[in-house]
Amino acid sequence: MDKNNLVNQIVALYGWHNLLFLFILSIALTLLFMNFWKTQEFFSKLLINYEGEQRVHMGEVSRWGGLMIYLSLIIFYQLVDFSDGDKYQYLLYLIAPFMLLSFVEDTFNNVSFLIRLFFMIFTAFVINIYWVEAFPVIENIPIISHLLEFDVFVIVFFSLALVGLMNGANFIDGMNGLATLSFLGAGCGYITLAIIVSDIEAVMTIVPWLILMICFLVFNFPFGKFFLGDSGAYLMAILLGTWAIDFFGRHQDISSWNAVLILIYPLLEVIYSASRKIIQGKSPFYPDRHHLHIKVYDIVVTATKKPLYANNVTTMFLALFWLAPSILLQFVYNSQPLIAISIILISFSYIMINYFTPSVTTGKKY
Repeated sequence: MDKNNLVNQIVALYGWHNLLFLFILSIALTLLFMNFWKTQEFFSKLLINYEGEQRVHMGEVSRWGGLMIYLSLIIFYQLVDFSDGDKYQYLLYLIAPFMLLSFVEDTFNNVSFLIRLFFMIFTAFVINIYWVEAFPVIENIPIISHLLEFDVFVIVFFSLALVGLMNGANFIDGMNGLATLSFLGAGCGYITLAIIVSDIEAVMTIVPWLILMICFLVFNFPFGKFFLGDSGAYLMAILLGTWAIDFFGRHQDISSWNAVLILIYPLLEVIYSASRKIIQGKSPFYPDRHHLHIKVYDIVVTATKKPLYANNVTTMFLALFWLAPSILLQFVYNSQPLIAISIILISFSYIMINYFTPSVTTGKKY
């Protein structure tokens, strides 16, 4: 697929005016939410300040990035007319209850993780039962590959995978730009695969998400003036996860292990974190500061006493995990052994860096 021709097709199908409207709408909503968060007496009286174990930012900053993206997409899909538009608009309506719960958590920080986990699992099952039309073929996994021949196990498997991705996305949403750059990297990886198979509709589905991520990133990185919040992390994980299920379900000639490579960072976060806590005899739901990005941040902020600098340096340091997979993808996508080697190398690097990076107690909040 010629790249110039691709751009022309996207512009022709969406229309410059609709893409420009999406950009302006996202900026306007962002400025509105940032200002509302700062000025309304409502928040000064009712807002419960977040004092979580994993917090690295000081002061109250609007966490309505997810709300901005959700509303922008709802409005945008009303304006455009392409085959997958209605499909993803239906998905947004399908996850509305979970998004509402996440917005409440972003505002008041008073929704327990167990309640959110229940809604995550419920939402993932609803998506895989009522939205997904065809599931990918998963090969070369002993026992599991055989079980995936049964419809019930397929739904359970991909629902749990989606829940894992949502949790992993939320785990890495701690540093300025970290989660957003991970989502952008994943989106670019997806576009690479869609271009390879000349699936213009799949490319078009990704484009509005990337526009919104870039608009959000302007306010989030490097100055941290606007945050995704739990709703934003969950929303992008759902969109990217369901896109992968749908794409690889329709293009079974491309190895679905490419999706694992593209999304390896948030998946590693949730798998490593849960395994570590279980080995330590702790609940996998217990929050701590032993995630890799927090450990790196604590080391840098202890040495420099500059929290914003430490925050941004951490995001750049972890480019190995949010950028490398999409770069590797274009060289290994059509080779199962090379995909496996790439996944193993990135996983090994993550485990080693995590294991040998000490946890530092800063002793004070800078």
